[in-house]
Amino acid sequence: MSEETIVLTIFSLIGSALFFLHYRYSRALVADILKHGYHTEAVVTAYREDVVRVAGSWTSLEYPYLTYISEAGEVKCGRLKYASSRGRLLWIDQEVEIVVYQQKLFYLPELKQSFWARLLT
Repeated sequence: MSEETIVLTIFSLIGSALFFLHYRYSRALVADILKHGYHTEAVVTAYREDVVRVAGSWTSLEYPYLTYISEAGEVKCGRLKYASSRGRLLWIDQEVEIVVYQQKLFYLPELKQSFWARLLT
């Protein structure tokens, strides 16, 4: 076996192991959010442009901001963890289903459509 073949085999094994670990972690995280998060409805109140890091480069995205009632019955506002560079995906005053998990707001329909959520069902 050549040295090049050995190196390629080692890198393939490492890559496969990393993918498997990422798969297990992501799948477990989506399951945890769906199971333990606080499911509620919210209203889109505004959009704000935030500069965020996506795939190693900085880009500007418009994030929807929501108002919702917390588990404790308080009126809260927060940024939905869901944006697009192609424009607004939701409209102002639209009611949406969310899951609040560790102070982050997840858009329930998108979370259910994620690759990892589909693997859980």
